[in-house]
Amino acid sequence: MRILTKKIYRAYPELDKFDDDVCKRYIKRALRLQNRWKFGLLLFLVLPISWGLWAVLMFLTTLLVDSGSFQNLPGLLQDSVIAVLFSGIAWMPLLATLFTRDRWLHRCIRKQLTGVQCPTCGYSLIGLSLLEDREHPSVHCPECGHTTALKDMGLTQADIDPNLITTS
Repeated sequence: MRILTKKIYRAYPELDKFDDDVCKRYIKRALRLQNRWKFGLLLFLVLPISWGLWAVLMFLTTLLVDSGSFQNLPGLLQDSVIAVLFSGIAWMPLLATLFTRDRWLHRCIRKQLTGVQCPTCGYSLIGLSLLEDREHPSVHCPECGHTTALKDMGLTQADIDPNLITTS
């Protein structure tokens, strides 16, 4: 899981050459292309599972308390364990949601980035300059020298140059 204060797009060296505004637009576009509704469906499944896990932990804690072995712990530790477990109804779904969101963002960004690689060598074509032909835009891979037409890969000019992504 990423640190909440860090920008997720800075985890990808392909996006390092672009400023924050361009990267934010790139991520929005990647989410839109990966169908944002799938993330909602995923959360719809994750939240009940996390509450179920919390209920199982609460049940196991009750069994532990009833067995008497819980009484051997110091009083402050007993209170802390009970407070953490009872507050789990709030923090467990929150952590599950944050973890799911981060995994989904990484999946969307990675899928978008791997779709913009040279078909011959796998070199990232993001940020490369397009060749001059306006009717059939293409890009030249500096790694292997292969020239790829964007339409052959199902790409647009905005896929190669994130600066061309407009806000919508």
